[in-house]
Amino acid sequence: MKKRSIMPGLILIAIGVLVLLSNLDIEWLNMQQLWPVVLMLLGVLGLVSTLARHSTDKGGIWFGVVGILAGAVFLYITVGQDQDWTLMSTLWPLFPAIAGLGWIVQWVFERQVVSDVALAIGSLVVAVVGYLYNQDTLPSGITSYWPLLLVLVGVGLIAQFLIQRKKS
Repeated sequence: MKKRSIMPGLILIAIGVLVLLSNLDIEWLNMQQLWPVVLMLLGVLGLVSTLARHSTDKGGIWFGVVGILAGAVFLYITVGQDQDWTLMSTLWPLFPAIAGLGWIVQWVFERQVVSDVALAIGSLVVAVVGYLYNQDTLPSGITSYWPLLLVLVGVGLIAQFLIQRKKS
């Protein structure tokens, strides 16, 4: 008999209770504010199920880290003091940083996947450049060098191909 996870059941119960409270006009945070929690729970589910399976495919680690952290940023916007989506104009560099962090964590569990490091570095560079852009401290002319990110990711993919070919 296949062992099942308790997480999907807990997620459905939580969503059902929140929707019921909203439908009954009981003062509580509504789904318009709490939807990021669903993203965070899916991230936890992806992370836990990938690590529990001990499989060689660690793609769920990236999804888990990104789902949890991106959900936290969205939750900050939807439930925070301001509840203002215009915050996205300053917070957007967090998303490439979160993706980069996800690739780094995935690489820790799958060190032979060099392309994860290249993707992480590229994402983190985009995040830093975005942050500098938002602060109006970006050196002039630097945006002309964005194709170097494509070169970096390409080098990572070629390195990954050569490593896999060498092992087979």
